[in-house]
Amino acid sequence: MDPEMKLKAQVKQVIAEALELEIAPEAIPDDELLCGAGMGADSIVMLQLVMALEAHFALEVEDEELRAERFASVRSITEFVRGKMDKRPCGQQSKGI
Repeated sequence: MDPEMKLKAQVKQVIAEALELEIAPEAIPDDELLCGAGMGADSIVMLQLVMALEAHFALEVEDEELRAERFASVRSITEFVRGKMDKRPCGQQSKGI
């Protein structure tokens, strides 16, 4: 599995756990909205998701980075996490990557 697919699979796993979804992580569509009419997550659940992402990927989400569009879908979260990981000093890794 290429690194981008692996990252996306990990993001989906974190989302499935944080949102307590009753579907398999791989069944989450990449562009499905997580909030509102999409997957139905509210602001509390989204904060839990951010904390879960921070823990899983060993990254820190700054207050100014907490924008809805960054956490709207699997695709946007994967892009955000990839960007954060690309800015890390060499040798700093997350779980599983």
